[in-house]
Amino acid sequence: MDNNQSTPPRLLTNTLATVIFISLLSLVLLSCGGGSSNSALPPPPPELNSCTTTQLQVSGGGCIDVVEINVDKNPAIDGLDLSNNAIPDLVFIAATQPLTTATGIDFNGDNNIDYYLLLDDQGKKSLHTTSSANSPLVTIITDDTGAAIGFDSGETTNNTDLKNLLTNNTAPTILITPLAGKYQQAPNISITCNSIDATNNTNYPCNALSYSLDSNIEPTFVGNGTITYGSTISAQQLSLAKDSNGNSVDGSYSLQVIARTAAGITTLTEPQTFEINSTACQTPPQAIISTTALPTTTNTELVKNTSNATSNTFVLDGSSSNATPAATNTIVSYSWQQIVLGDEGSLTEQTTSTATMKTFVTPDRVTTLRYSLTVTDEFGCTSAPAETTLYVMEDPKAALFIDSATTSTINNGTRSEPFKTINKALIAAESLPNNTPDLYISNASGVVYKEKSLIIPSGMSLYGGFNSFNSEEWSRDVVNKKTKLFISKDLTIDPTPHLKGLDFQLINNDAWLTGFDISTKLLPATASSESNIFAVHAVGEVGNAATLTIRRNTINAGDALDGNAVGTGSSYG
Repeated sequence: MDNNQSTPPRLLTNTLATVIFISLLSLVLLSCGGGSSNSALPPPPPELNSCTTTQLQVSGGGCIDVVEINVDKNPAIDGLDLSNNAIPDLVFIAATQPLTTATGIDFNGDNNIDYYLLLDDQGKKSLHTTSSANSPLVTIITDDTGAAIGFDSGETTNNTDLKNLLTNNTAPTILITPLAGKYQQAPNISITCNSIDATNNTNYPCNALSYSLDSNIEPTFVGNGTITYGSTISAQQLSLAKDSNGNSVDGSYSLQVIARTAAGITTLTEPQTFEINSTACQTPPQAIISTTALPTTTNTELVKNTSNATSNTFVLDGSSSNATPAATNTIVSYSWQQIVLGDEGSLTEQTTSTATMKTFVTPDRVTTLRYSLTVTDEFGCTSAPAETTLYVMEDPKAALFIDSATTSTINNGTRSEPFKTINKALIAAESLPNNTPDLYISNASGVVYKEKSLIIPSGMSLYGGFNSFNSEEWSRDVVNKKTKLFISKDLTIDPTPHLKGLDFQLINNDAWLTGFDISTKLLPATASSESNIFAVHAVGEVGNAATLTIRRNTINAGDALDGNAVGTGSSYG
């Protein structure tokens, strides 16, 4: 065979097919990212909105019909109905007419914008994640029947928010603020509503509310009452008991509200009555305090709780307080206050106390307690404070009162007609059957009691630190208002240089000395070989365990004269 002979045509055809196949394979490999090129293909052009002006785009292609809903029959559109039940499924944040180029939609009822409804220049609708047309498109996800079930913003393909919204069977909850009741002026009322689906703990909006201020008209969504879209009614929308000028109008008003969800579930409230009376506080309520004190001699005097027993109590009762008119108005709150005096502070309040009645443990020492009570009625009117003063005493039946600032001419030793000096009280005590009354001595607005040596009989207690009757009804403050007592001896009359200021004699019964600023002095300060001064001197009865309690006093015995000590416990030179 000749080596230069041409290749047969059949073989040439096969060779050409092989070359073409290799070229095509190379092209396929290059298109799959082979070779040195790493660039991605450009995205496909955006899908054109082929829907009409009464449709929204469906995820995966196609359109779904939507109906503009005007809930409250005013010119503004309130939302869009996707489920063909005449109830807006997509509620607008702000009703608008005509629809603007970017309308906010609240889907979950939190009054925040979830999606935006945009209109193009042809009036076609589309949902977006922001108010910009360049933001991601949100399409409607539908089921096999074509019913709307969710939103597709490109983040998920199994969104069923719309289905959950339309199948939520939880009745809506309505909150009216403030609560129904009696008011001096018409309150600014707001109404809010939501429906929380317990299965997924999602808050869904009430897309419509209707209310009536006529007790004869029950609100509906087909003509009765005032219908509003969305899940709130503001105080500006609801003018209760106000005229055209915004002034309050007295009267009784019945408010009833019905709410509806996108699923058509409704809740109707009971009528809420608001009574407006602008003149109610012209006759304010009256606070009244009565006392039940055990043990006691009167309703204002208590025997001190010597054993500090928790069963020894007294009661303050405010249940007799009243409001006007009593037939239609009642007391709704009681405000008690203890006016803290002296060193007692707040008392122990028993668990049996109620709003109208307070029970306290009686103090274990002499003091003065003062309480005030103010009450408030249904209209919010508050009473003037009622006050009561309770005197905790050692023995209310055996008491003499002294006030050096008294202007009384009777001076019989009572709280209202006190003695002017301690010495006069001691003289009067001698004529009493048991000779051991206790002395309650005013601080006389800081005036110093100037006395000679005072002999105190056995069992007599002296209590100082009381305010004058004319100032604060004998209230006691042993810390800041001690009774000042100056006891001196005039050596020109009695040259014996010895002084016993308060001399407690043969103590055979417990006694107290509290609330005094005591000082003693010999006058004039002349030389002597021996002297002594006792600011407080006490001698107990042999074999008797009686106690003299000296508490909350300031005691200054002063300087004795030069000389030798005469007695234990005295001041000496």
